[in-house]
Amino acid sequence: MNSINKLLHDPFGVGLYYLFEKWRTKDGRRVLSTNLYKKLAKQLNSRKYKTIAEQRKAFLEDFQKENDFPIPDDFMKDGWTLFDSEYFPYTKEVVEESLKLFEEKGPDTSRVDMPYSVVYADELLANDAFYNFAFSKKMIAHAAKYLGEYPILNNIDLLRSDPTDRNGWLNSQQLHLDVIDTKILRVVVYITDVDEENGPFTFFPLSVSNEMKKDKELNYGSAMSNMSVEDAKLTKYENAEKVIVKGKSGSVLTVDSCNCFHYGSRAKSKSRCALMLSFTSMSLENLRDRMNLDISEHKNLDDPLYIKLVRSRDATIQ
Repeated sequence: MNSINKLLHDPFGVGLYYLFEKWRTKDGRRVLSTNLYKKLAKQLNSRKYKTIAEQRKAFLEDFQKENDFPIPDDFMKDGWTLFDSEYFPYTKEVVEESLKLFEEKGPDTSRVDMPYSVVYADELLANDAFYNFAFSKKMIAHAAKYLGEYPILNNIDLLRSDPTDRNGWLNSQQLHLDVIDTKILRVVVYITDVDEENGPFTFFPLSVSNEMKKDKELNYGSAMSNMSVEDAKLTKYENAEKVIVKGKSGSVLTVDSCNCFHYGSRAKSKSRCALMLSFTSMSLENLRDRMNLDISEHKNLDDPLYIKLVRSRDATIQ
């Protein structure tokens, strides 16, 4: 019934989403061009939110004047930055709460794909530690700096990765780009210590990834192409710069996962826990937004206006 209601509410957007996202060959390739889909989705979503674009622009200017945090000169240089556990407020609290949840939930032995969510957005944001971390003014200022506009918290998940007995890597364990937006600030907080044994987040920086996007042999994002790249196809990039993010619990990585080819969760002998947040613009390169499949809306009239705007795509300034 929920799917039917979404279809009736926006038959055009839902139809396009399924046409581009769900129409696939038996081996998982998208029949239509994902690059075309992203351009179309961005245009449609930009029109949808055009009426409040100026309000949000004015709000961003006021926010930046009131919250002039010193941001490192190398922030997101080449598409990424690594911070220690002291940089963003509430990191310690987030790690402590995440470890409790990680141990409480335990492993799901039925899972094949890695990573998988052990706690979702609604439960996380009901917890003060996660709420305060995600919506701290310092975090929002950094997201706004990179995106060039007032950000949306598109998603937040507590993810678990466990070693598996199967051969080969599946889905996000293979090299890929996220299909979310033109630019994204993905925030990855290591909850457990991470080394080679539990699947460090690994990526090619922006300068290398831009060359890979144009590589005709990879043919990434075109019609009938697979949206992940097998390791065997990466021989020509063996000597290219690749970032393998190992770190202690509390380490925070910010990376543009829509533009930096990446993989993670290749756990060998130990489990990994990471908190992931995604900050985007209002106008995504994915039509799931039109179906309300992304983060659920949380409205609290007692919240400061900046929180209402960052949490609700349809919020307007009164």
